[in-house]
Amino acid sequence: MLLYSNGCSFTASLEVDRCMRYPALIGKHFDWEVIDHAIPQSCNTKIIRCTMRDCLQLLERNEKITALVQLTFLERFEYAGDPEGANKWQYNFGTSKDEFEVIKLNDDKNWPKEIKDYANSIFFHQRDNALCAQLFSNLVGLLSFFKTNDIEYRIFLGPDLLNNPSVNNHIILQDSFYQRCISMDPKVLSLIDFNILRVANTTVHPDADGMQKIADYFINLLCEQE
Repeated sequence: MLLYSNGCSFTASLEVDRCMRYPALIGKHFDWEVIDHAIPQSCNTKIIRCTMRDCLQLLERNEKITALVQLTFLERFEYAGDPEGANKWQYNFGTSKDEFEVIKLNDDKNWPKEIKDYANSIFFHQRDNALCAQLFSNLVGLLSFFKTNDIEYRIFLGPDLLNNPSVNNHIILQDSFYQRCISMDPKVLSLIDFNILRVANTTVHPDADGMQKIADYFINLLCEQE
């Protein structure tokens, strides 16, 4: 069995040795080979895109795969870098909304109308309901990929998606993708009621004790659903 994991620093915490992170602890318990591709500051688009890319390569090994996919903050994003350079993708762990909002609202700067219109369009694209819709549509594709290729999986939040007051249950629950495809899948842990920080009983990156609590949670979950 191959255990594949992806996520951001809530999985790949730099404060904890790799052998003490929860994917390694789960792999040790079941005697599974662990492929941990979680990278600090990753965004959801990157996590989902790279998960499918990596699992496609792992499928060539003709071994059973269990994937643990940790989702992160909505406002993180990636953009295309220099196609000829080493870094073809660039990442931002803040949001473009704040910068464009400065242009949008500061009329005293005499920004050209075209710039303000562009800033306004970016502002609306970065609204939380738009970001939720983008995440959920990407998740539908990931779920289809896993099911088509007979990959066992668990998908869950690392941080609390709702720690931003503007992201509320109504925004999530009104999304048709979440209602009809995501919340109905028992292998997607509730994006409203569950995140691994609650399991670790912390509001910051899990320490070694928190990682053990997360590992124990998923070990029990995987045993129950075998």
